[in-house]
Amino acid sequence: MTRAPSSSDATETAQAQGALPKVKIWHLTATEWLICGVACIGFAFDTYTLLVLTLIVRPSLTEMLPASAGPAVFNQWVGILFYIPAIAGGVFGLLGGYLIDLLGRRRILMWSILLYGACTFATAYVTSPGQFLLLRCGTFIGVSVEFVAATAWLAELFTSPIWKRKRAEGTLKRPSFAELFRPAFRKTALITCLMMACSYAGSFGMLQHFARIIPGTPGVRVLPVAAQEQRVGALQGVQEMGGLAGRFLMAFLAVHILSRRRLLRLFQIPALIVIPLVMFLPAMRDRDMSTVGIFALGLLTVAQFSYWGNYLPLVYPTYLRGTGEAFAANIGGRMLGTSAALLVTSMVQFMPGGTASRQLGYAAGIVGLLSYVAGFVASFWLPEPSLESTPD
Repeated sequence: MTRAPSSSDATETAQAQGALPKVKIWHLTATEWLICGVACIGFAFDTYTLLVLTLIVRPSLTEMLPASAGPAVFNQWVGILFYIPAIAGGVFGLLGGYLIDLLGRRRILMWSILLYGACTFATAYVTSPGQFLLLRCGTFIGVSVEFVAATAWLAELFTSPIWKRKRAEGTLKRPSFAELFRPAFRKTALITCLMMACSYAGSFGMLQHFARIIPGTPGVRVLPVAAQEQRVGALQGVQEMGGLAGRFLMAFLAVHILSRRRLLRLFQIPALIVIPLVMFLPAMRDRDMSTVGIFALGLLTVAQFSYWGNYLPLVYPTYLRGTGEAFAANIGGRMLGTSAALLVTSMVQFMPGGTASRQLGYAAGIVGLLSYVAGFVASFWLPEPSLESTPD
């Protein structure tokens, strides 16, 4: 007599075939809740440590640079502080992705959190731009590795600990950077690297400069210095609220829109319209930046970071997941994408407008718009992953 298949059999079969069983949030174990909590705290701190520089770079350099330093030296240091730590994060983040696949998710995640926590704390005691730069490099290395480790661990959390099981069984393949450039993964590796560079360029080449554009706008430059800083902080908060809304909106739409290309374009296309209105009009007419526009650009840009955290685990198998994510996030995002910050500070002197704020608005707007155009064009070659399973 043939035995009717039980629900446990169906679950085992689904897992054997790589299908993702449906997980209800109230059925999570204490360990699963702990992993999710640690990852969320890590992501939050990642965002904080990277974006806080936009608020502190201007007053910090004002205190640390000599009074004789001119605008050119000031802009040079701004570009260096945005870009050099990203290079460090990209190089060591790529190595970290390899170690994540080689040594495991938890161990590397723990050390990365300790590294960026210690470096961020020590930054409060720096007295020179060189010290500041060194500690920012350590912070960037930590968050670059943490992002990949946490994303890979969460992607595998609900299909049992795949990496650990495969290693115990002796079936886990050894990770390799060369594997990314073989026919099976080459297109995915190159396109995601390029598109993550565009996503980061939109943030570092545009959003990160708002805190230096706003003090020179008509409604802010007439205020006392303390009031200017408060206004900058308030508008920075509007931008971050937009980013938070973007993450929630991306999470909601990700389960209702099957096409990953279409999902991403829902954020790319509106930005192509919003950027000229928010960036170029105030620069041309010497007006204040729109609060609604700042919120919208925060939403449209930051949502893409959540997109890549959802997309990348779906296109790489277990043994290559950390390495593949690290290549896209660190080479594409951290190293190539963040160079947009240095590009903007190099372009400022050639921009029209007559004032530093308006020139910076033009430069940031151009770089932000080009990054979105490039990302939109590249999206036509973005591979569509299977949403039914995580690659084994």
